Amino acid sequence: MTDRKSWPARKERHLVQIAEGSTLPPIAYRVAIVLSSYLNSDTGEAFPSQLTLAKRLGLDVGSDESDKRKCARKRADAFKRVRRGVQALVDAGHYAVEWGNGHRLYRPIICETELSRTAICETELSQVRDKAVSGARQNCPPNLTTEPEKEPCTVGAARSEGRTAGAWDDVLAFMQKEVGKVQAKTWLASCRLGGVENDVALVVADTRTVAGWVANNFGDTLRLACKQVLGVNEVRVVTEPKADVG
Repeated sequence: MTDRKSWPARKERHLVQIAEGSTLPPIAYRVAIVLSSYLNSDTGEAFPSQLTLAKRLGLDVGSDESDKRKCARKRADAFKRVRRGVQALVDAGHYAVEWGNGHRLYRPIICETELSRTAICETELSQVRDKAVSGARQNCPPNLTTEPEKEPCTVGAARSEGRTAGAWDDVLAFMQKEVGKVQAKTWLASCRLGGVENDVALVVADTRTVAGWVANNFGDTLRLACKQVLGVNEVRVVTEPKADVG
C-alpha cells in the first residue's frame, strides 16, 4: 500500500530519477511517462497491456490494416519497441516487472532521496524481490543452476581460505560495473559466496525467488565475474539450508 497524499510527489520524483539517471534509449523515456499515468495510488503498481502502451505511445499497431498478416507484423514490431523501452527501464533499476493474475505488473523502484540515486528504499527493495516469482520459475542459463542447498556450503579442500576471502566483494564490484549499482544491490545484497567446490562457485541466496532471478537474469555476467575473480568455469546458485525446528 502507498500513501495517497505523498504518491503524486513520489511519482514525480521517480520520473526525475529516470531523467537524471544513466542515458536510456528515447523509447524508454516515453514508456516511463506513459507507465506513470497508469500507476495505482493504492498499490503503486500499473498493469496496462502491451497493446495499450503501444497505442498510447502512438505506435502503428496495424489497426487500419485489412490484411491480417500485415496487421500482425506491425503489431509485433510495436510490441517489440514497447518491450525494448521497458527492458531498458528494468536494466537501469527504475522498474521491476512481474506477473500477476495473467498480466504484467509494473512496479517503480523509487530512490529514497534525490541525492541518493543508488539507494533504494529498503521497503520497496523487499517488496520487489519478494514479488518477483516469475523469474524463479524460468529455465536457468547453461552452466548455471539454482537449487536448495541440503547442507551448508563450505570451501572445498582444494581451495584455501585466502583464495575466497573477500572474493565476494570483488564479484560484487564487477557486477556493479556490468549491471549497475541499483540492480546489483537489489538482487545481490543478500547473497554471499558459499565456497568453491570442484571448479564450481557456490553463490548462496536467502530465498528461492532471489536464487531463480539471479540465475536467469545475471547468469552469464555472474559466471564471468566468478571466472575472473576465482578462476572457475561454472556457478551454482543455491539457497540457505533450512534449520531444523525443535
